[in-house]
Amino acid sequence: MPYLVRVLLFLLTLGTLRVVGCGDETAQWEPECQTHEDCDDQNECTADFCEGSCWNETIYCDDGNDCTYDECDPDTGCDNPAKPN
Repeated sequence: MPYLVRVLLFLLTLGTLRVVGCGDETAQWEPECQTHEDCDDQNECTADFCEGSCWNETIYCDDGNDCTYDECDPDTGCDNPAKPN
C-alpha cells in the first residue's frame, strides 16, 4: 500500500494524474500560453518563450570584452559602455 501512495504522489507531481474536485467543469489541463508572444513580459532583459506555461529567462549581456561594462536596461536591452581608463 505505501508503494501505491508513492506512485500516485509521483504521478500528481508530473501532472499525469489530476485530482478533480466537485463542481470542476473541466478535467483537462489547459496550457497557460499558446505562442511565445503570449509570454512577452515587456522586459528587454529576458527571453520570453512558451512551453505550456510562460518562461522569462534573463539575458546575459556579456560581450566578452573586459574593457566594457555588461548592462541591461529593461526598456532598451543590452548595453556595453566602455569602462574609464
